[in-house]
Amino acid sequence: MVNAATSTTVYEPVPYWAKLPHPMLFKEATSVAVDSNDNVYVFNRGNHPVIIFDKDGNFLETWGAGEFVRPHGITIDADDNLYLADDDAHVVEKRTKEGKLIFRIGEKGKAAAWQEGDPFNRPTHVAVHPDSGDLFISDGYGNSRVHKFDSDGKHITSWGEPGSREGREGEGCFSLAAFGPVTPCTSSPCPARLRHFDCACPPACPRAWAGSMHGSGSQGRDGGFGPGRGIPRKASSRAAGSRKVRSTLKSRWSAGSRARRASRPAGWGLASAPRPTSP
Repeated sequence: MVNAATSTTVYEPVPYWAKLPHPMLFKEATSVAVDSNDNVYVFNRGNHPVIIFDKDGNFLETWGAGEFVRPHGITIDADDNLYLADDDAHVVEKRTKEGKLIFRIGEKGKAAAWQEGDPFNRPTHVAVHPDSGDLFISDGYGNSRVHKFDSDGKHITSWGEPGSREGREGEGCFSLAAFGPVTPCTSSPCPARLRHFDCACPPACPRAWAGSMHGSGSQGRDGGFGPGRGIPRKASSRAAGSRKVRSTLKSRWSAGSRARRASRPAGWGLASAPRPTSP
């Protein structure tokens, strides 16, 4: 039985939950996902990009060394396949839980033109439709788009562009909520940073959310995760465990990230809302 989170629900970090073998460490652990066995997958920017733990934090496995440029978002589908967004490589990969590549969307190392709408320019996260298997990809730090692909990675449609004027979908798109009952933050300035889209393309359907939130979301196969922070989401042991891990692992933003932000073209993003920073 899954109970909905309320305004009184409290999640707390578990100190030293992750039992990393020496000398392994996390470097900018950006995203967490949980599979059907409650194993926890941590996507990070260190020498061991994907590190896997059981629900009690015991180390199980690691893979992906040398295979990613800048890990960002991780999602697990109902079949325990992983979707990994590598923003500086400008690709999204589908892999087995053992790390075998199933397919890659995008050309590794080749960015689409800045803010012109083609996939990808620093994609950040993936949401998987629970029925069709369609993929919704937020793109990202160098674009302001959501791209929809079918379950085989074939492009279907895209939407979004920079700006806050009527009819524009917002500043960069950094995270996507899971499908399911997700309640948005409605207090200022959240409306400038959270948009509600139909599952095919805008406008509204009460099942899909995308937004330029502070930080990327983590998603389990139960559909209980939302983007960033400030959004009530379903509470389950799997969801709570992932949030505890994410809270424990959250690291300081790097000087490299700050340098990238400083180098963005003049006039980038919204004038009326705070710009999100890269996790």
